[in-house]
Amino acid sequence: MTPHLIHIGYAKAGSTILQRWFEAHSQIAFAAGRVLGIRSVYDISRGERPIRGTTRLRVTSDESLATPHPAAGGKLVPRPEAWGLKPHSGADRVCEDLADLFPHAHILIVTRGFRHMMLSGYSQFVRSGGTATFAEMQESFNEDYDTFNVFDYSATIRHYECLFPGRVIFLPFELLRHDSRKFLSVVEEKFGLDHEPLPEMVVNPSLSAVELAWYPRFTSLAERLPLPGRIKNAVLRAHLRTISAGRLRKLAAACQKVRPLTPVTANMVSDAALQEYRCKTSRLRDNPLYRPYASDYLLEFD
Repeated sequence: MTPHLIHIGYAKAGSTILQRWFEAHSQIAFAAGRVLGIRSVYDISRGERPIRGTTRLRVTSDESLATPHPAAGGKLVPRPEAWGLKPHSGADRVCEDLADLFPHAHILIVTRGFRHMMLSGYSQFVRSGGTATFAEMQESFNEDYDTFNVFDYSATIRHYECLFPGRVIFLPFELLRHDSRKFLSVVEEKFGLDHEPLPEMVVNPSLSAVELAWYPRFTSLAERLPLPGRIKNAVLRAHLRTISAGRLRKLAAACQKVRPLTPVTANMVSDAALQEYRCKTSRLRDNPLYRPYASDYLLEFD
């Protein structure tokens, strides 16, 4: 039987580039947004499923499995309240559903250090039309119980280990970024795959620190334009496409010269705020691959 790997995310932890690798690898069956690498049941009847002899691994991958929420599979709701969609309330249920559907599957969990997770997540939020400041979003991370617990890496790993004993792999995104061959080798050796490198691509580059400071203000101004409904909606859609592509970089830089705002960087995440997460990473200490990134996860190794 061909083994099945379920990659559950997390968001902003290399999911896009990993999915491109799954899709491009000659020995992996993967279809974005689908299960077991099969696009539909009709693929089987038409004989279009991956050839059994060449497929060594089937992959199901979606980052919303780690952070389930009502907008999964659709567009991110471009409002501050979208950040508080209470994802954690369904995370345990997803784990249990996956165990019921695929009891013999393997699990891949990719984590990311909290400080950069927050910043990268905020960048995506701003691209989607969010108007909250980074300070407001950081407050949401620390005060909202569900958001806080979604990043309880230890609890998530232990829950999956309980239902998928001996079949849970957890790795740091930082390793994927700094040494992709070493990261991929963990999966390749586990499932007997030949090495095939990551495809060359730029994945969801973050906005600059100045853009992150100014884009929410630009969006807020666009939302307040006194225009008729249809025209305003069209203008807002065009605006979102523009900021998503980072095409207002020069305007943000010009505004910064006239009226400087505090650039949004990872250093804005206070050490005091991060201490709340220290108890959420203890399980990661058991994986030596996290040692070089101990500070990112508030870990202390002997």
